[in-house]
Amino acid sequence: MVKCICLRLLQSMGEQRMAIMANQATDLEIAQQTKLKHIQDIAESLGLQEDEWEPYGRYKAKLSLTH
Repeated sequence: MVKCICLRLLQSMGEQRMAIMANQATDLEIAQQTKLKHIQDIAESLGLQEDEWEPYGRYKAKLSLTH
């Protein structure tokens, strides 16, 4: 009887966990829903000078560690 109750409890917990996981967005889904900001706008909002960062396209950059 005790084994039966434990197995049912474990099964129920597994079903609840699966239901919670099914309602969560994946990393890819979150990334696809995000609107990218231009790196220049981000650098300006952080107060970075032009010689402190190097753009690599519109959305990413390398930061200088020497300043």
